[in-house]
Amino acid sequence: MKYIITCFLLGLSILSVYAQEKTDTIPRTDKASLVSTQTHTQSSVQTRHALSQTPILLQNIEGDSININSFIDNKKLTLIKIFSAWEAKYCHTCDHNLDFAATLHDQWTKEEKAAEALFISIDNQATTQDYTSKKTKWQVPILLDRSKLVLQSLDIEEDSAELIFDTEGQLIYSSTNSKLNFYEFLQQYWGEEK
Repeated sequence: MKYIITCFLLGLSILSVYAQEKTDTIPRTDKASLVSTQTHTQSSVQTRHALSQTPILLQNIEGDSININSFIDNKKLTLIKIFSAWEAKYCHTCDHNLDFAATLHDQWTKEEKAAEALFISIDNQATTQDYTSKKTKWQVPILLDRSKLVLQSLDIEEDSAELIFDTEGQLIYSSTNSKLNFYEFLQQYWGEEK
């Protein structure tokens, strides 16, 4: 019965997101000046509903099911990099950006900063393992989303994205370009926090 209710609520959440008119930016929040103009999600309220109130279960590389909300609703700033492992294997820029985000994750952990990174691969387990097996220093959690549930729930049509959720689980940054703009955004974000 819980499974049926969960599936029903997931369907309603996804439908409500698709029913809304697309906008180019997230409505202004207390970090209004920092919200990326590259954002193309619905709204922070609807996005929170789509990701935080609806369980999206993904598997890690070991095959364990993990609710993505456990990362978003953990009172930490969360950088999520959605990527194609196959593409990153052959794209130097993509590979470099993932390495950079992994380094940031390690730095945040070492400094005990209330921030973390999460990687989500849209490829299958074998392809993702083939790519990540060469990344022995990575400490970033990696989840698999072959069905692109996260991208669909945010109405993102591209195969890769960078998302940042604040400590309250609100989406504050979204981009589908991989030019490390998220790092500039984070610098501004934490500059305001000091």
